[in-house]
Amino acid sequence: AIALAELGQFERALELYEEQLEITRREKGDDHPDYATALHNAAVLYVKLKRPEKALEYETKALAIREAKLGPK
Repeated sequence: AIALAELGQFERALELYEEQLEITRREKGDDHPDYATALHNAAVLYVKLKRPEKALEYETKALAIREAKLGPK
């Protein structure tokens, strides 16, 4: 997905990021730090796709997971 994004193939990259999100959620749970990382990665791509609302939604979820698991800064 990273390589596709670097090549400007954002929609295809997004498909892979969304697939990664689903696999990580299913395998590790929706409260796992790895899921938070996957959410963040997808959020970065949503920014590049000029979809800030979705990016904010994903970043908000990622932050909540990290704070719950790792504590607030």
